[in-house]
Amino acid sequence: MTKLWQLIVLSFVPYATVFIGLYVLSNAWYALFLYHLAILVIIMIHFKKIDKISFSIQNKKLFIFGTISTLFVLPVLYFLWNVIKLPELNLTEALSQFQLSGRSLWLFILILITIHPILEEIYWRFIIFNTDNKKLNYLFDVLFAGYHVLVLLYFVKLPFIILSLVVLFLTAIVWRMIKEKNQDHVTLFVTHALADFAIMMAILLLSLK
Repeated sequence: MTKLWQLIVLSFVPYATVFIGLYVLSNAWYALFLYHLAILVIIMIHFKKIDKISFSIQNKKLFIFGTISTLFVLPVLYFLWNVIKLPELNLTEALSQFQLSGRSLWLFILILITIHPILEEIYWRFIIFNTDNKKLNYLFDVLFAGYHVLVLLYFVKLPFIILSLVVLFLTAIVWRMIKEKNQDHVTLFVTHALADFAIMMAILLLSLK
């Protein structure tokens, strides 16, 4: 069993890598590369401790509901964007600032909806998971939600950052419950991928307006 202090340290790896990539290097690619590289190394180190991954859908109703509900994020984000975004924000310019434009943006989206959800779910739900004290899992859910704030600060007004933090916290709980109680790893990976897809498709469409 990984010690508690080690799990907390691992929880802050995303904060460090995203901060370096976005705030020091001003490059979303560096942020994603550093994040993926760091968690991939940690996954390899802890590989023998990871639960066996199931590739069958355990609960079809849960899978269908999860799929529909995560895709619903796309229209919500698209139509409410002018309300939640920072007043001075030009989305296309902001994305370009982080080296995301044209083919680069498309490739970034492709990685974010394929490789990223798998690595992130294995890292957070399969490694950063304390079985001795279930209540501590809520701390890790908060930490999972929290690192996204580093990205949101560039795009969204403070009240909606707080709202997003709450939504991400609740989403983390749901994903953890799917893994812990349902052992439905397919639903876990697919709903995470679709959530990322919905968000990035909304961003892409908004940037093309």
